[in-house]
Amino acid sequence: MRSVRRRVAAMVVLSTVVAAPAACAGADPGGGPATPRLVPALSLALERGPRPADRELRLRVGMSALADGIDRIEQRRDGEQLGLLVWVRERAPGPTEAVPNSARVASTTVPLDAPVGTARVVDLASRPPRPVPVVAAG
Repeated sequence: MRSVRRRVAAMVVLSTVVAAPAACAGADPGGGPATPRLVPALSLALERGPRPADRELRLRVGMSALADGIDRIEQRRDGEQLGLLVWVRERAPGPTEAVPNSARVASTTVPLDAPVGTARVVDLASRPPRPVPVVAAG
C-alpha cells in the first residue's frame, strides 16, 4: 500500500510540474474554459487480485484534480500480459488559475474481452509496462 501511495504522490507532483506549463500555454487567453484533453491516468490499482475465470476487473484510477473523469480504457493482450491503458479527460487550467496539488481516485469496472487466465495485469502508461498493484484490504 505504501508503494501505491508513493507512486500516486510522485505522479501528482510530476504531472503538476511537467503538465502545468504546457497546460497554461494551451489555455484560452480570454479566460474561458479550455478544451479538455486526454491524458493517461496517473496510477492504477486493482481492488482485488484477479482470478483466472474473471471476465472483469475492478480498478481504482488516480487522476489529477483537474480531471473530469475516465474517457476510455484500452486493453491489449501480449502473451502472458494483459495491458490496460486508461485515458482521462482533463481540462487545462486558466492563465491565472491556481493548480491544486492533489489527486482524486475513481473506481470503475473494466469488462474484459476474454477471461484473465494466467495473464499478469500491467499498466501500459508506464515504460516499461509495470504490474498493476492490488489494493490491500482494510
